[in-house]
Order: sequence, then structure tokens, then C-alpha cells
Amino acid sequence: MKKTICIALMMVTVISIFSQQTPSVKTDYLQKSKNQKTGAWVLLGGGFSVLAVTAATNAGVDFQNKKSFPIVPVCIGGAMMIGSIPLFIASGKNKRKANAATTFFKMETMPVIQQHSLVQHPYPAISVKIGL
Repeated sequence: MKKTICIALMMVTVISIFSQQTPSVKTDYLQKSKNQKTGAWVLLGGGFSVLAVTAATNAGVDFQNKKSFPIVPVCIGGAMMIGSIPLFIASGKNKRKANAATTFFKMETMPVIQQHSLVQHPYPAISVKIGL
């Protein structure tokens, strides 16, 4: 009896160790899209504010003198604004993938040998469809 209880406890432990919960594909893509869109807005706003501050601090400066032109902040602000474009595009793609992802339950059949003949045996299947 002790052996049976110990084996049953070990089996329950092993089953719980190897099982895992998989989150929904749709929620993963929606969360990824939201994070990318937030990052894109931060880059766009940051780049715009760098350019605005640079323009405000250098208002009235004679740019004929090459040494007084603020090339570094202008390049950083422009790069930040340009860098937000791929994030907006990726966010849109992930949102479309989330809307295209579906999960469904259906019954599949499998050939099984039963009393010297092949019989189609049904079994449940869960499917995930991701439209790429």
C-alpha cells in the first residue's frame, strides 16, 4: 500500500512539473502591439521635444558661422523620430496578427486497428490558426 501511495504521489509530482499553461496567442500579440506603440510614441515625442528645445535655445543665432550650428541635438532628435516609424509599422502588423489568430476545438479521426480491421477513432483536438 505504501508503494502505491508513493508511486501515485511521484506521478502527480511529475505530471505537475511537466505541464505548463500557455497564454492565448491573441493576448500575446495585443500586448506586444501595445508595448511597441508606446515605445514608438515615446521616441516620436522625445525626438520632437529635442528638436523643439534645440530650436528654442538657438533662436536668433546666425547660422552662417558653422561652429554655432547645433548638429548633434538635431541629429539625435531626427534619429529618434525616424526610429519611431518601424515601431509603428511593427505595432500595426502585430495587431493584425492578433485579430487573425483564432483557437478552436474540433474532433479529428485517427485510424486504429480494432479486431483485425481499421476503424476511424475520434479524438479531441485544439487548434490555433495564425494568419500570417
